[in-house]
Amino acid sequence: MTPDELRQFRERRGESQAAFAAWVNTKLGRKYDNATISRWESGAERLPVRVAEFLAAASQRTACIIAVANQKGGVGKTTTALNLGYALGELGKKVLVIDADQQATATEGAGLDPLEVQDRRGGLEDVLFGETAIHDAIVHRDAFDVLPCTIALAEAQIKILLDPDDGRYVLREKLTEILRDYDFIVIDCPPELALITVTALIAADFLLIPTKASRYDVRGIPLIFDTVSKIQRRQNPSLKVLGILPTMFNRNFAVEQQVLGDLQESLGDKARIFPPVPRSTEIDQATYAGAVPLKMLSKNHPIGSVYRTLAQEIVNG
Repeated sequence: MTPDELRQFRERRGESQAAFAAWVNTKLGRKYDNATISRWESGAERLPVRVAEFLAAASQRTACIIAVANQKGGVGKTTTALNLGYALGELGKKVLVIDADQQATATEGAGLDPLEVQDRRGGLEDVLFGETAIHDAIVHRDAFDVLPCTIALAEAQIKILLDPDDGRYVLREKLTEILRDYDFIVIDCPPELALITVTALIAADFLLIPTKASRYDVRGIPLIFDTVSKIQRRQNPSLKVLGILPTMFNRNFAVEQQVLGDLQESLGDKARIFPPVPRSTEIDQATYAGAVPLKMLSKNHPIGSVYRTLAQEIVNG
């Protein structure tokens, strides 16, 4: 890797020399500082062999894209997308969370103001059909980056429908520009199997399905599998179902235990059923405060444990 290639790689990650040094130190157990990075980028000092090999491999990576979707609302979809993104970031992974829901809940949950995003034309809708470059729309947060959206994303569905070049592929095309910048891209989809959801599934490698342990929430999941099958046949043969994540689960309620058992029996052969996320008032409080819940919970909190275990399993493949 030449000095220019090193600098370009660091800039694609959106990091200062100090932050880049911290990332390398975390990965390799070293104690480099920003001055060292500067000498490497200027050519004043050669890259150590181990660092050069690590960066060469990292620069060739392609992000794993996970769509978080369910046509039913109120199942913890956005909370799952944000917490999963945060947990993956805690593991040292470079993560982008994309808000593809016009309600912009993930945008607000990441601490951004949708009105400000709309004013600067920095939303997903501007990336898909506007003049905003995807790199310019991405906002850096604590543990992950965010590609926000606003209510104007609703208009994008019409443009997807009317695009003569098949607008359903537009998100996949835009993401090719940043696939080497991230380890994981998590897409928070709207609570419906709309065109924007289909667009996300065409772009994704995996689908994660959050659901409440409720009869009315669970019974719509087969429809999601039907949609996945069609997309696998026609647009994205590599799409796989990562699994089903029960959320807001109260193990003291016999009916929820029964629904969870029925879910295992009816769909366990089609997808993995992950351990359920417990119901918690802390999640509601964090969401109301416009913060990522995992950021506000202690390391040993049951909810934090579930999402961190899920992230670790995803990283381990």
